Amino acid sequence: MATIICKNSGNMLSKFGERLNETRLQSFSTSVGEAQIKEVIEDIVKTGVTRQRRYMSIADALWSRKGNAIVIRQVDGEFVTFLEAGIGAALGWGD
Repeated sequence: MATIICKNSGNMLSKFGERLNETRLQSFSTSVGEAQIKEVIEDIVKTGVTRQRRYMSIADALWSRKGNAIVIRQVDGEFVTFLEAGIGAALGWGD
């Protein structure tokens, strides 16, 4: 599995933590907070189900799902976004 890369990630990671209701997470502006978010992403990627399919303009995006949490990544592992299953673009998971 590729290492999770979070480029330009501040706001995206903040929204990700809020949606997961991760109260144990530190401030997202700190390296500790970002490390904790990366751990959550890694957990979803490692223990969830992963499919490769289009996400918007990314033809070969990696979709990893655990419960209602879906993490979208580039093939190189770069974090793209977080989706909630059954809502909006997450309908592309195709249960």
